[in-house]
Amino acid sequence: MVFNENFLLHPVSSLNTSRQIINNNFDLVESVKRLTNESDENIKKYHESISKNSKLLNHLKSEFAKLDEYINGQ
Repeated sequence: MVFNENFLLHPVSSLNTSRQIINNNFDLVESVKRLTNESDENIKKYHESISKNSKLLNHLKSEFAKLDEYINGQ
């Protein structure tokens, strides 16, 4: 997968990037496009692929929940 695994799988390591996205009120899809230079079509394919992988999807939800708690706790 060409997608930026560091952002997707290790969001805490991308805390600065995440804060910029939140502070600038970028849409998540638009932010992913800016970070990865991927097309809407590819992002949709990646989303569908991740959605079909329940283990990865649950991991991502858990990690993004931790990131959200950390950012909002600052």
